[in-house]
Amino acid sequence: MMVPPFFQVAWFSLLMSGCTYTRLEATVACGDDEANLQQLSLLNTSGNTSLLHIDPKSDVICLLYPTHEVNCSWSLESLEMKANVTTTISICNGDKTMQTQESKISTGSHSSLIEKTITELILHFNISLHDQWAVYYYKIDNESLEVLPPPPDVKGSFKDNDLFITWGLPFCQIDCSNGILEYELHISDQEKPKYVMALQSYTEPNVDLTQSYTVTIRTRVSEYYAGSHHWSDWSHPVTIEAKQLTYQLTAEMIIAISVGIPMILLALLLVVCQRLSKRLFPPIPSPPPRYLHVLQNGDHFVSPDLAVKPDEEITLVFYSENEKTHKSRPI
Repeated sequence: MMVPPFFQVAWFSLLMSGCTYTRLEATVACGDDEANLQQLSLLNTSGNTSLLHIDPKSDVICLLYPTHEVNCSWSLESLEMKANVTTTISICNGDKTMQTQESKISTGSHSSLIEKTITELILHFNISLHDQWAVYYYKIDNESLEVLPPPPDVKGSFKDNDLFITWGLPFCQIDCSNGILEYELHISDQEKPKYVMALQSYTEPNVDLTQSYTVTIRTRVSEYYAGSHHWSDWSHPVTIEAKQLTYQLTAEMIIAISVGIPMILLALLLVVCQRLSKRLFPPIPSPPPRYLHVLQNGDHFVSPDLAVKPDEEITLVFYSENEKTHKSRPI
């Protein structure tokens, strides 16, 4: 990486004057437009970049959370153990420095709570080893710092046999239109989250309607766009209550019902009509068969109960004073 002309001239002047410096301090101030955003710039004595190799994506991480907390961490593992390191973090609001934190360790972290808007953040790594020195600076704008809040207004419902989930756009300080955001949904009965890109809804097909589901969602700016690519926190869990069990009518059930109900109604109607007919039109009494023949021929009818029976023998008993007589005669 090319060294800015100012430092080339300054270093050349020092060499020409015969002075020996083992370390030269160099910093980039807030509002300095010459410092490239999201780039590590190197200044050293010999132009040799082997003193330290830093990968900005893994070795330096700075995040701004929705709670206005700034968190930076760094790990210079490729640096030799004997090197002296001074790490300085400058939090900027325009061209003003809001806060500065200095550390003497090569691997560490820093956290601050900021009330005002952050426009950029600058990290300085001043490193010296034997007769070599180097200054690395890493400048990050607020767009690349911001960690998005979780999506709001998470809702869910059942449609037919599917679980339908919707959510709103998170609040962003940058322009985070729906097209640049990606989402992960965690549904209670599934191990792996569902991935959604550039949408605000998701449909899970063929779910069990008798089961309740809990849904949480998180979001981030897609890696294809500029911005912070760190996932937000998970949203508050939203529970979609189980649906009341309902029976769906099949074609066979519809045919059976359409035929069976009229037949049942017809049978009930016949029973009611039969009972009503007996009450309105009772049957004419008919004599027993043993009397029917006499009535048809005009014969005199004598009840069998009144028929003359044969004479019965009656015994009369007479008593006298001296003896008893016993005579029987028919009457």
